[in-house]
Amino acid sequence: MSDRSAAPELRARSPGRLRTLVGRLSLGLASGLCALALPLALVSSNVRAVALDQRFYTAAFARYDMGPATGLTSEQLRSIAQAFIIYFDDPPGRMDVQVARGVVMQPLFNERELAHMEDVQALMHLVSRVRIVALAYIGAYVLAGLLWRRAAFVPVLARTVAAGAGVTGALFAGLGALAATDFSELFIQFHLVSFANDLWQLDPRRDYLIRLFPQGFFQDAALRVAALTIAQALLLGVAALLALWVGRRQARLRTARSV
Repeated sequence: MSDRSAAPELRARSPGRLRTLVGRLSLGLASGLCALALPLALVSSNVRAVALDQRFYTAAFARYDMGPATGLTSEQLRSIAQAFIIYFDDPPGRMDVQVARGVVMQPLFNERELAHMEDVQALMHLVSRVRIVALAYIGAYVLAGLLWRRAAFVPVLARTVAAGAGVTGALFAGLGALAATDFSELFIQFHLVSFANDLWQLDPRRDYLIRLFPQGFFQDAALRVAALTIAQALLLGVAALLALWVGRRQARLRTARSV
């Protein structure tokens, strides 16, 4: 008799347990994806910030004495930096940089350099798409979580941000150390992974692109991206841990008051 009466109760509990399990798995998967989206959002945003910063270009041109090395004036170098910034956000196409040679305007880059810049532009467009998708997912995750679980979602969000910040900081601390010690190998591997051709292998005797942007330029850019990303990850991680600490403290105070 007792076994028969318990059967409906067990059947009634099963759907509830299943929904709880599915909900936890869904939240765990969504949180894991958010923790991965966070470094993607930070890195892509910082790559764009450096690549579109004209002051970074002009400071690097001055640091590496690009004027004497290329025969270009400071005004021409500023114009070239602006041309690169505009090109990275332009629709796909050929770059057109003209410089004055006496009274005649001439193209600065040859066909090989222009073909490589098309590849670079495509890579920058990919970085922009990754940034948009990562930020959109993070925004959707936060909004959906707050609507679904309200205040109970806050500690989940804090743990997710802390995890994403930890992964970001550890990864870029390692990459930053590598960039500072053995950047040449990292630089080569980046090009081998990013480009399906050898157009990036340029000759400084005839190609302005590599004369304008020596390896030191890219090392400075990589270190700046790494430094920005680590700093942002650290701030986010500290904020997330602080939110968790405040939440636990408030929970303990509520428990003490109710006793």
